[in-house]
Amino acid sequence: MRFYNRYILTTAALLLLTTVIMVALGVGNLEVYYTAYVLETLAVTELYAYFNVGARRGLHMVSVVLFLGFAIIVLTRVAQILFR
Repeated sequence: MRFYNRYILTTAALLLLTTVIMVALGVGNLEVYYTAYVLETLAVTELYAYFNVGARRGLHMVSVVLFLGFAIIVLTRVAQILFR
């Protein structure tokens, strides 16, 4: 159980730091926030899954869901560019 607590705290701290930095920079686009959050969470998830074999199955589902959200944003942007 300690492993998951560390994972959640690491992810939460990283996302909070990203939010503070992006607010300080004046970023106002929700897609930018979501994309940054997804990429950071995927990186942390993959690192934790790599170092702890027992957590790999549970964290794999997190990665799949986050990647699908990221893919939807990318496909939406590509469609906007192509159909303008």
